[in-house]
Formats: sequence, C-alpha cells, structure tokens
Amino acid sequence: DNSSVRIWFSDIPWRYDVHDHSAVEICLTLEGVVDYMVQDTVYHVRKGEVLILPPEMQHSLSMGENSSRYLYLFEPDMIYGMRDIKGMLQQFNRPFYLHDGSDAHTRIREALLKAQFRPEFLNRLDEIIMFKPLTKDNIGGIIKLIVDDLNKRLVDREISIRLTPAAESFIIDNAYDPIYGARPLKRYVQKYVETLSAKLILEDKVAPHEAIEFDVAGSGEEAQLTAHAVH
Repeated sequence: DNSSVRIWFSDIPWRYDVHDHSAVEICLTLEGVVDYMVQDTVYHVRKGEVLILPPEMQHSLSMGENSSRYLYLFEPDMIYGMRDIKGMLQQFNRPFYLHDGSDAHTRIREALLKAQFRPEFLNRLDEIIMFKPLTKDNIGGIIKLIVDDLNKRLVDREISIRLTPAAESFIIDNAYDPIYGARPLKRYVQKYVETLSAKLILEDKVAPHEAIEFDVAGSGEEAQLTAHAVH
C-alpha cells in the first residue's frame, strides 16, 4: 500500500452501498461472482474477470458466499503512465468489463501483477504467462486419462476399471480444486479408486475378464464410492 497503488483482498459476503473513489478502481474476481451496479447497469464479474471503473464513478457491489476479490486503486497519474496501458486509455472514461482471454484482459492482469510484486522480482522472470484455471469439464477429461493409466497397469490381470457417470461426478465434486489443479484429483483417485480396486483383487472378488465398476451409494453427506465386479 502506497500513495499510488492500494490493494485490498475480500472473501466474505457483503454489500457496499453507492460510493466512488478518486482513483481508478480495478476489481479482479478470484472466486465466485461479484455483482456491481454501475449507472443502472449490472456487471456479473466472474472468476478471473476484471471490471475497471474510472475515477468518481458511483457504484454499489455485492459479494455472495464463496466469493473473493482483489480491489486495486490506482492513482490516475500512475496507471495512465504505465506503458502496457497507454493503448487502452480511451476505454478508461467508462466502465471497462474484461472477459477472460482477450488481449486487453491479459495486459491488465499483467499490470496488476506488476503492481503487486516488486520490480526486482519481476525482472528475474523471462516471461509471464497467464494460465486459465481448470474447469470441471477439464477435470472430467483428466479422470478418464487417470483411469486409462490404471487400466494399462491391469492388462496383465485381464481386469479393467470403469466409472459410472454418477461416480465420475462424485469424484469431480469431491476432488476438484480450482487453485491446485489436477494434483488433488490424482491423490483422490489413488486413495479411493486404487485402494478399493486393490482390496477387491486381493480378496479374489474379481475374476479375469471382469471389470471393477465404481458407483455411488447414498446421498448428501452419506454418499460414498462403491466398487463391485461386473461381467
């Protein structure tokens, strides 16, 4: 926090009534959705998206459960002097809503990064690459790859593993972590899918040419993965 840039982090549900700032306000949503009402227009700023508000722009906002955001306040003389921003200055006289993937979005994200880390650190980096977080659709594809790898290891036993759609959804819901990516997913599959499979194999409950099918029993907090041999 200094005279040119101020940064705040918020992760609790709250509402902020109509207000404005003398600085350029840049709002980056980290999780969930943050809703901004600006001049009778509602902006639903989702994870990874950015809303830029010019100085003296009155607005209100609300954050729901499991939402978090960074708020950056740049004094105009500082942000207008940033080399990567100069080509977008004509946009800064009105609300500027940046969706993930655009060139402007990437440039603003890099500007926020530079505001948050010391130049001595950033100068040691050869390149800054913005990665999109994994979605639940991506996770479904990764689960298939992990199960395929397990099946390759079981070829000699002539046994295979398969997941019902309910089991796949259950694993995604319990192992998905947008911050840590696929690593918790792999550990979850090792802990539950591999362990249950090994138990059935060691107890001779799976014959050659059979499959170990995973499904879900129960509902809500009582739901759990189950495994049994099928032809």
